[in-house]
Amino acid sequence: MLYGMSQETFFPEQTEAIRLLLKRIDHLKSVEVVSQASIEISSLFKTHPFMEMEKILREIHSDTYLIAVPLIGDMAGEFSTMLPHSQDKEYPYYLWICVNGEGEAREKLLEVETNPARNMVDLGNTGLLVPRRGTPLSQMVNARNN
Repeated sequence: MLYGMSQETFFPEQTEAIRLLLKRIDHLKSVEVVSQASIEISSLFKTHPFMEMEKILREIHSDTYLIAVPLIGDMAGEFSTMLPHSQDKEYPYYLWICVNGEGEAREKLLEVETNPARNMVDLGNTGLLVPRRGTPLSQMVNARNN
């Protein structure tokens, strides 16, 4: 196992529920909708969703691709990566969602210097971007809630 990643296991009925959800939203080609679906899957099944989601997206021949992007540089100072099921655990990669097909996905994989097989492994260590606590962005976002 690489990077301490654990292979998440879904029950067949969970995989089928994810498959049905992804098939239902696939035609929308929406980053926001896919992101919200991943949050729902993480919350509902209390497990990491991205490897299973990417596997299913390939099986249904979707134009949506999930890419694990390293959280480095300035972004690492402003953001952390988390998922609902893992509470405060931070991940070394953030999720990039491509909705315009294989060409867009290939370009992003080249940009982050990886390949589909490595990306699948890295998806197991990927979270969603959230503003890091105490940063100006976090204060601005939280000001709306006050």
